[in-house]
Amino acid sequence: MQDRAPDESNGDQDHAGSIAGERQIARELEATRASLEVALSAADMGGWDIDLATGSARRTPRHDRIFGYSEMLPDWTIDIFLSHVEQSHRHLTAKAFEKASRTGLLDIECPIDAADGTSKWIVAKGRLMHDEAGAPTRMAGVIFDITVRKETEAQLAQAQKMEAVGQLTGGVAHDFNNLLTVIRGSVDLLRRPEIEDSRKTRYIDAIGESADRAAKLTAQLLAFARRQALAPEVFDCGQSVEEVGTEVVPGI
Repeated sequence: MQDRAPDESNGDQDHAGSIAGERQIARELEATRASLEVALSAADMGGWDIDLATGSARRTPRHDRIFGYSEMLPDWTIDIFLSHVEQSHRHLTAKAFEKASRTGLLDIECPIDAADGTSKWIVAKGRLMHDEAGAPTRMAGVIFDITVRKETEAQLAQAQKMEAVGQLTGGVAHDFNNLLTVIRGSVDLLRRPEIEDSRKTRYIDAIGESADRAAKLTAQLLAFARRQALAPEVFDCGQSVEEVGTEVVPGI
């Protein structure tokens, strides 16, 4: 039996050590990846990592479930992502991906049509990765479902809208009641046989002015309902109050 040369023995040991080191690194990377998946799952997020050279993306199972798939698709690309985005937001979402290739950051909020037939709102955030030479190689990030948040915001907005409508209705009823008070008071006064002609004319004018104000108020309500621009006017509040008082209570 021949003895192996010392340098050959050292070479074998170095090679074995290198393999062991690579295996250890692989195990650590796998453990890190598993820990990340657990963290993302706990946060109800999906993870994704796009290889810019191939356009293909690795994902966590939660990613595909957010898009309505019970099982992971064999492949995923930006085009597949965009195919799920509602048509009204698709162009802006595509622009966001293009912008991310320049800025290095992706931040998207958009509605999607999921594969299971549901409609959702999602957020996708990512960051561009570069190689040692500074060339972009990957984009990685997370995605999460914000449908519940959007529904809550819509319910809150509807509640605020109904509150505003209630306040508007109360104000309009008050304004119309004031106008009707003037009209009713003037009519009652006109029925008195002893009323002077000059006062009759004033009460008739008051009825006409109140009718004009009611017509203007109605026009403003219609403009509000049609979301048309209103034309606010400056008026003398004191003079208006004085006129109403004179019309309702004779002799003031």
